[in-house]
Amino acid sequence: MASEHYKKTATKNSYLRLNRYDSVFYCRHCHEQSDIVIGMMWRDGKPVENTRDADILCPQCMKLSKNEEIIDASGKEVTNIYSHLSYFDNGDTVRAYIFSKEISFFSKKLQQKHIKTMVVFNIKTGQTYFFEPRYENTSKRWKHYGGPRLKNISISSYAGLLMSFKLNEQDPKVQGLMDLLHVKLQEKFPYPVKSLQFYGQEHNEKKPYGEKRLSLAIMANYVRLPHLNSYDFNQFIEDNRHLYEDKKFAYIMRKARPDTSNPIGDLVKAFKGPDAKSIRKLVMKNLDYLSRLFMFQDFKDVNNVRRLLEKTDEWRRGYSLYDVKISPFIKAMLKKAPETVVANKILKANTIHWLTDTARMYFDIKEINEDYDFDISRSLKDLHDIFSMDYDKLQHPNLPLEYSERELKIECDIDGYEFRLAKETHELITVGAKMDICVGSYGSRAHRKDLAICVAYKDEEPVVCFELSRHLDRVLQAKLHGNQRPKDEMYDLCMEFINRNEMKIDTWDLQKPEEYPEAI
Repeated sequence: MASEHYKKTATKNSYLRLNRYDSVFYCRHCHEQSDIVIGMMWRDGKPVENTRDADILCPQCMKLSKNEEIIDASGKEVTNIYSHLSYFDNGDTVRAYIFSKEISFFSKKLQQKHIKTMVVFNIKTGQTYFFEPRYENTSKRWKHYGGPRLKNISISSYAGLLMSFKLNEQDPKVQGLMDLLHVKLQEKFPYPVKSLQFYGQEHNEKKPYGEKRLSLAIMANYVRLPHLNSYDFNQFIEDNRHLYEDKKFAYIMRKARPDTSNPIGDLVKAFKGPDAKSIRKLVMKNLDYLSRLFMFQDFKDVNNVRRLLEKTDEWRRGYSLYDVKISPFIKAMLKKAPETVVANKILKANTIHWLTDTARMYFDIKEINEDYDFDISRSLKDLHDIFSMDYDKLQHPNLPLEYSERELKIECDIDGYEFRLAKETHELITVGAKMDICVGSYGSRAHRKDLAICVAYKDEEPVVCFELSRHLDRVLQAKLHGNQRPKDEMYDLCMEFINRNEMKIDTWDLQKPEEYPEAI
């Protein structure tokens, strides 16, 4: 039977808590809790195997809790769940009190405490202030709140992090608060202001499969910039604020004036983009373009900026898209070539990593060699490979590779291909970078004469790389670009070189094609 504690913990909802270690159901009818097992979940009168959108039958009292009566308190040990609110019209401000319940399941026992939070919307200034949550009927701060006593949450997702509950948009009081904010803002502006309900519906049409979540942050954003979809704007903030240095993001965002009739234009300028109609139209479709504008801030031609922004859609979204090295590297390229030339180089990149990795390596090299320069006529992919090669050279000393007169006799020309022994370890790094093979890591062994590297060049470009034994009488590897094995004409060329120098073959790389093993 339930303890006296359980019987006193009466609620109008049943609670569900799922985690890695236990699955608990607390019944609103009998105030007993049970472990979730097969047979408790029902949907459309049929038993189901998971709790999603399911009614739950309590095994203690055999009463059914409908899905809409069940609150999911999973996740954190403590969950703060919205209960109800009240609000007051104070002229230039609207004061709201949010009432919520702290639900916890310590030792599988449900506990609940009531919390009250005050939020003040200043219609005149566009600012919203969040006061620390306190236990109801006391002056004691909510112990799970670690923020300041008073916080300006305008253009911030801070409130979404403070309170884990979701405001119930079907609650008449919540709808009344939304309507009051709309009326007050309409009184402030001489032109039409859309309602939060309209923005919510518009957001749902764009992302029908996402979750529309009304939060205090969305309301605060609405009061600050009522001419911008507050749901989309809040999502943009939550997705992008962590990509910038601390406080810098909020500083940029707050350059948009509270009384502006053109919030998109203000934000484009704040992110150092050109305030052109084509750019504003792009940003209106996808607010994420705002943070990408910062990356291309040194381009002045609107067409180039527009093309580059559209190109970012092809690149998989990730932190590298916002690398702080990108903008300075673009600035360095713009000093060497017209911006359309630089823009075209970036547009040819199939992946963002060509740009981010190249930018990072360039500044890594500059830290070691301040006088380092590059050839702007090369493609971004070529610059990536060159920087990688040059960085490796700076990291490793260039050691000579010496040979006897007898050993040098294996060098020769065959059908326009020049077979040469590598003369220094940096040559191995260059060959490895150009051929996309790992021979650059063989420098120390080649210097100790544990092995020798011979390369076949065609017009000074490496084509075939041979690893030879220390006595140069056996072939241990023969690689083409990307570790491919020689075939057809290249196979014949390699065999001509080997036979001319009477070497033995000790690698699968030079077996005849019909003799290749299945596993190779």
